[in-house]
Amino acid sequence: MLVRVVHALYERSRMLIHEVTKFGLVGLLNVFVNMGVFNLTIHTVFERQPVRASALATVVATISAYLLNKYWTFSHREGNHGIGRETVLFFVLNGVGFLIEQVAVTLTWYVLGLKTGLWANAGKFLGIALGTAFRFWSYRKWVWAEVAEAGEATRVAAEADPEREGVFAEMPSAFEELKDASSAQDPCAPPEVSSRAS
Repeated sequence: MLVRVVHALYERSRMLIHEVTKFGLVGLLNVFVNMGVFNLTIHTVFERQPVRASALATVVATISAYLLNKYWTFSHREGNHGIGRETVLFFVLNGVGFLIEQVAVTLTWYVLGLKTGLWANAGKFLGIALGTAFRFWSYRKWVWAEVAEAGEATRVAAEADPEREGVFAEMPSAFEELKDASSAQDPCAPPEVSSRAS
């Protein structure tokens, strides 16, 4: 019974689990890209200018993230708009993520006065973590949203089967099987009485 519940939960969340895993791998790769460019430039062209180094690093990582997320993480999602609007939304939302990172670096270096490489990296890492959480949520909601017809298909299926009601109307068939199996095996359940004449 527990195995079936776990399997049903996995089936219901399978798409989200796969997206989170892929997004995490893309994010991990881009953390290395972001931090690599940041540390390379803070010790060369932007020496002791962490905000500029962070800005360049974030732009490079953003371009990498767009390509990997579009063609791998969310490749199965068509979205509700064309490539132009999708791209604009992606970069606007990344602008918000970018600001989150910049605020973290600025607070660490200038407001808190922690002007060492270690603290600059700590501020950058915190900014990346907060920006990444925002990006995942916003990409799924606005950039590569599920096609709107999915909700309509669920409603039509529920109307076609009148026995699907209440909470079970939106649950996958695996949950319905669990519902049927548990009521059939319940020794305390009263026997069903048929109202039909023999």
